[in-house]
Parts: sequence; C-alpha cells; structure tokens
Amino acid sequence: MEYIYPCHDEPDENDFLTEEIFGIEPKPIGNIINIRTRYFEPYDQGNSVKRTAYSLTGIHEIMNEWEYEKDIELNPDKLWEIMVKQGLTSSKGSSLQNALKTLLKYGSKGDEIYKIVGYAKVDNISLEKIFSWLTTGYPIYTGALYSGNKILKNKGYYDGGTSGHAFFIIGCDLDNRELLAINSYGKNWGYFKDGTFKIKEKDLERLFTSYIIYDGRDPRVIIKFEERKKELQDKIIKLRNVKMNNPKLSNRIDKYLCNMVDKLVKILWKK
Repeated sequence: MEYIYPCHDEPDENDFLTEEIFGIEPKPIGNIINIRTRYFEPYDQGNSVKRTAYSLTGIHEIMNEWEYEKDIELNPDKLWEIMVKQGLTSSKGSSLQNALKTLLKYGSKGDEIYKIVGYAKVDNISLEKIFSWLTTGYPIYTGALYSGNKILKNKGYYDGGTSGHAFFIIGCDLDNRELLAINSYGKNWGYFKDGTFKIKEKDLERLFTSYIIYDGRDPRVIIKFEERKKELQDKIIKLRNVKMNNPKLSNRIDKYLCNMVDKLVKILWKK
C-alpha cells in the first residue's frame, strides 16, 4: 500500500499523552467556543505538499499573537525548508510528528524565539476533551484522509477522502456536536468562504493522531488559573446579587468585591 502523508503517526519514545504530562483534564465551560483571533488569516499552501508545515505554523502564529497581543507573521515555507534539510520530508509531504519535532527543536523561523516548549498527544479524543483544551487556549493539531471537493459538496462538512491532509481545530459546538477546523488554502477557501470547515462528532474516529502544542505556558498552571478564575467570577456575581438585596451591607460587600476583582485581575495577568 502506498504511504500517504500525513497519516497516523508511529509510536515514538519522545511522545507523551496529555494525561501523562498534565495529570488532569480541564472541564468544559459553556457549550460553544471559537478561539480564532482577529489577527489570523489562514496560510495558503497552494498546490504544494507542505500541508503539515502550513497548518502547524498557523497554530504557532495564533499562539504568538495571544502572547504578544499583536499581529505576527511567521513563514511556513521556512519551517518546511528546515524539515527538508533534516530529511523529514518526501515528494508526497511529511508527517504531523516530523513537523512538531522540527518546530520544537528549530522553531518556525529557525531561531530561539519561535520554538515551542512542547507538545502532547490527546488520547481517547472526544468533543468534550477537545472543548476543554480549546477553553484553556490550545488549538488541536491533527489531520485525516481528506477531499476538498467533498467538503464543498457536503455544504462545508468533512466527508472523508483519499489523500492525507493536516489542519487544526479552533472551535467546538457541544449543542450541535461538531468541530470547526482551519484549512491551509487561504482565507477565502471553502463553503463558508473563510478558510474553515466543520467536522461532525461521528467523524472523530477518522482523525489521525491529535496533539496540543504549548509555548511558554505550562498547561497545568493555566488549567488551575481557569478553575480559580471561574470560582472568583461566580463569587463576584453572588456578592453583587447580595448587595442588590441588602443595601445596608453595601459598603462591606464593596470591600469584598474589590478584593475578589483584584485577585481575578492578578490571575488574568499571570496567564
């Protein structure tokens, strides 16, 4: 059988599962999430086979834009060039795993600034698990056997294919039980004309190995921040309700509210 890139990655001693590294899984907050930033526009790989580099660079750009809060343009061709020099590509493309290892070791521009800290496999993938990682700020890097024409005919929904492809997940809708993914064919591609397509829950089993990529932030710490942030937000809402119903306690409650808000600001600043 012909080897199709990308595909399910082979086991590797340097790979870890999210549960092994982080110990716990975050819990979903709400029902719908979309972490696409106002800056990011999908890269366009054109007719090339550089799909893994283009998709992964898209994730890394979003993560850098969060960190620096400004538009940052990376270069997927540079990442691919490094992969070629390391002998990690072929005329048909490369694996998700090889792209990750290159970004981890060399960075997306070949320098220290644009390296990632690490990556981990998301095991036993589910909508709830994907939603949880998106909640804490991590796109899901993955792939599948794919056909762009099938997606267009299926009104923007993934519907299988014969060619290996890479993309990343930025959204999840628990009400409609579907995911939102960004492709690597530019901002105007697809049925929705914004570079995205959707994946129904029943097609999760078609996905290749899926990963989260972390860069400069320890996911375990962020999960704790998210839990603490939610706890403080709930307390602030309750205190405001008490204040409305008890005018005589207004000044005392205001002090508590100021203290809670101050703690919340510190948590958000640390994140």
